[in-house]
Amino acid sequence: MKRYNTDPRPNYFGSALRKTREGVGLSLRRIADSSGISPTFLSDIEHGRRMPSREIVGKLAAAMELPASDLLKLDPRESLDEIVPEVLASPETGVALAAVCRRLRDGKISRRELNRFAGCKGG
Repeated sequence: MKRYNTDPRPNYFGSALRKTREGVGLSLRRIADSSGISPTFLSDIEHGRRMPSREIVGKLAAAMELPASDLLKLDPRESLDEIVPEVLASPETGVALAAVCRRLRDGKISRRELNRFAGCKGG
């Protein structure tokens, strides 16, 4: 069964990662082997089907002999350091975020359902 990326946002990180990898002249398999991740997982990242943790981004950077900061700046996700002050400044945001996290943890909402709303604009 073929999986498709249903995220409406462009795959900026994956395509930038692939260009960076190709720019340093390394194959997907070589980077995967050097970083200790599977070639399938790396391919999924480059095609936008998966997003790596910051730890994996660090391993990929090391495998390409680049500073981790070079790849981390390509990551469109906000860090917790950026999110926490916003949540603390707005009690409504904090309550909503906690409710979503509980529902996700308890299986009342799937990650797929959550991803459908990831690009929506709040009122």
